[in-house]
Amino acid sequence: SCSSLCAFLTPHSLPVLAAAMYPILVLVVALLLVAVRGCLNTREQQEKLHEKWRLPWVLIVQPFCLFNSLLITYCMWEAYAFIDLATSYKNLDTASFDRPYTNTTAQATALKDYVLPAWLADLSIAAPFFIVVTLVITTWHIWLHIPPADTLRWFPTYSHDLAMQVVNLPLVYGIFALDNITTMLTVFTGSGYSGSLPGNADKQEQYDYWEKSAHVFEQAYETNYELADLYEARALHCFGLLCFALVQRQVLKEAPTVKHVIDTVETHFKRVDGNNPDVQLLDDLVLLKDPAKLLYAPLQQTSNLGVQVFVWTYALKSMYSLLLTGLAEAPFNIQLCGTEGRFPAACSLSPYVEGAAMLASTLAIMNIFVFEHNLSEFLNNRKSFRPVMKFLAVKVLVSIVFFQYYILAFLGSLVGMSTPQTKLCYSCLICLEVLPLSVLVLYSWSPTEGDWHSEDRYCRSGGGAGADFAGANVGEYMEGGSFTESRMPTASVSTRVSHIHEMAAYVELRGLVTEEDGRCIEHVIHALSRDEESLKRGQNKPRISATFKNAAVCGRELMTRARQPTFTLSASGSAGSNLSALQAPFASSSAGGLVLPSLSERSFSSTLLRSSPSMPSSSSLH
Repeated sequence: SCSSLCAFLTPHSLPVLAAAMYPILVLVVALLLVAVRGCLNTREQQEKLHEKWRLPWVLIVQPFCLFNSLLITYCMWEAYAFIDLATSYKNLDTASFDRPYTNTTAQATALKDYVLPAWLADLSIAAPFFIVVTLVITTWHIWLHIPPADTLRWFPTYSHDLAMQVVNLPLVYGIFALDNITTMLTVFTGSGYSGSLPGNADKQEQYDYWEKSAHVFEQAYETNYELADLYEARALHCFGLLCFALVQRQVLKEAPTVKHVIDTVETHFKRVDGNNPDVQLLDDLVLLKDPAKLLYAPLQQTSNLGVQVFVWTYALKSMYSLLLTGLAEAPFNIQLCGTEGRFPAACSLSPYVEGAAMLASTLAIMNIFVFEHNLSEFLNNRKSFRPVMKFLAVKVLVSIVFFQYYILAFLGSLVGMSTPQTKLCYSCLICLEVLPLSVLVLYSWSPTEGDWHSEDRYCRSGGGAGADFAGANVGEYMEGGSFTESRMPTASVSTRVSHIHEMAAYVELRGLVTEEDGRCIEHVIHALSRDEESLKRGQNKPRISATFKNAAVCGRELMTRARQPTFTLSASGSAGSNLSALQAPFASSSAGGLVLPSLSERSFSSTLLRSSPSMPSSSSLH
């Protein structure tokens, strides 16, 4: 009720309430940022913003800028809170700590777990400096991912936007670790309970207040890492999306080319001879005619399944832990767990949730590793992508987070460290480790001019341009007709629609051939097919158009079997004697008195011809 809530909100209870509600507040802010990303990360909204607003507002409202501004504010606040706590207790001198009185041996034993060793105090004092340096490196790295552009200057493209989210991973985890250092030191120093302790409290009440504050702050410690794990899952998901995007773009680039070649050859075969067995071979091509839909889409869905399960498992795990923590603390005070809890079965799921999260994390890492390993030849060819280094930059932190605590707990049991001391040491080491990790991320993820990030944009001489911006579907600019046409090899493979009466014929000549020999055949056909009426009118255009093509266009055993009159010229071995026999009818032809040029003893390769409907019936041409 409102009255009980107001009764609870006393000055003495505010520190404990803030610690209990703080993780939930962070989660709410994160959800608001996700909503802002969904609203502003569209091309239409960004065009309006860039048109109406100027600096600095058009930059401030960008989702990446809002997120990093909150990170900077959060980091500075945590650094200030730590410095204030450390200076209040004489640089964490144990003699100045506020310790409650104890009445029993059990209470005294519990307090011993919160004794702060000198080496651990020094490690805690060094942590904020490492986080501040990490903040500087990460902020500079984020700025590098905003390259100058002609349009939509402050709107990052697809790859830069995902890279920014991965780049922030060491800083995000480091800030939450610094928050947990302050949280644990609040219990070690006694500042968490001393601020909420009434002045007339007796010894037992003092210990009860301290025990209550210790429980609340340790719950906040766990929920902080739940939120950090949630962002870690998002960063791993972003890395997977980047790998998939590079492969998907390559598939979308190759698909129009392959389809055009298949359709052109198939159309040509059907026009020459519909009964040709090669036509059936081309009809059997199904997957290659639409590789984006029939090959890549199933591959992406299968490969991305492990990452998606990892993200959703960690999201549900974090929601579950936050719900139990939030209900147990003020102002709800609904304790579900424990022997005195209202519904202990609700907390029995915790070990299973932890196990599911560990399994999902392992599967996601294996999924991305297998995908990256099998496509390493392709990914390594992307300029400056360095997939192994990028994978390690994400994988190292995931491994540290998972294994380090258990290693510390094992080593701590050997040297007599308590669980609270192990937790504090774990957070201090995380703060120290994120600095070299941010340097590794800077090396492996920093953009350079013309590198793989440039594949977000497409421009072609002669027209056609587009880009994949943040929040867009990969390859949206590849769906237009101009891009599809630019990927068709029209310079070598004609896409001209054939006339209904047009007939194509092959002259198949085998042997050692040069391009000069092929051009000679062109001249022979053109000379023989000159129309006398056209010559009288001064027009020197032949009726038959012959073009020398590479032999790869035609099959080695391809022979024309057209139903309409056509011609096939074949020679093998030394062509000298055969060519001399052919010179007589050519030289005596009335189509212009052509004399066949002198040729060396060579044969010819396949020559693709296109003939006009008015094929002559003279025996010389046949």
